[in-house]
Amino acid sequence: MTLCEKLIDLRRKAGLSQEQMAQQLDVSRQAVSKWETGESLPDTNKLLAIGRLLGVTVDYLLDDEQTDPAPTSAGPRKSGFARFWRTYGFVSGYLMSLVGILGLVRIAATLAAGFRLGGIADFGSVDPQWLEGLSTSPIFTDLSSRYRQALILSQIPDFLLCAALTAGGFLLARWLRRKYRTA
Repeated sequence: MTLCEKLIDLRRKAGLSQEQMAQQLDVSRQAVSKWETGESLPDTNKLLAIGRLLGVTVDYLLDDEQTDPAPTSAGPRKSGFARFWRTYGFVSGYLMSLVGILGLVRIAATLAAGFRLGGIADFGSVDPQWLEGLSTSPIFTDLSSRYRQALILSQIPDFLLCAALTAGGFLLARWLRRKYRTA
């Protein structure tokens, strides 16, 4: 089947007259008539428009050996993972945020336990006489202060990493939801 035969056949199956097809393609009726008689060929832009209008690929229109029209598709078929990612990929951002939040909780627990062990917290269960003698000792006060400083400084990189994970996860989830919402 040649291009001109395919155009006639597809136009009739679509229920369009030459005039209607010409209007939708923004050409004259005479141009459609010349395409169908084989006197001229449509340019490439018009071939794309014809394919969309008649629901076939340009390959089908141009290949004389193809006899069955291949319907146009919305694009290449997505694999199972690609469809899954487009649908549920944003969850990875929320999981990333959850890891960051759990890390921040661990840091808070480490600091709280460290302060308690370092002599900063309330000593309600300790014998007050022992505490009075210990708290006035310059060695204990100096060690407690140094321990507290070292503990805080050791947690700063972890804190920054967990805060970045939390914020980055939420931003990733938001971006993925927006990106694939319309797709």
